[in-house]
Amino acid sequence: MNTILFLLAIIGIALFIISFFIPDATKEIKKEVEHLTLQWYEESYKMKKRIKILEEELLLTSFPEKNKRQ
Repeated sequence: MNTILFLLAIIGIALFIISFFIPDATKEIKKEVEHLTLQWYEESYKMKKRIKILEEELLLTSFPEKNKRQ
């Protein structure tokens, strides 16, 4: 019984020490999520900018007589 507990303790300590040397997969996932988030914000900003420009052009072409008076 003591031998089994001793072996389990040794295995647990060994696995604990080994865990420090194994690369962390969550770091890569965090970097990828951060990159995708920044990319999404950039694309969203560009789309909003394009929509604003198109709306302005649409307003200019929809009411040409108002634009000539100004």
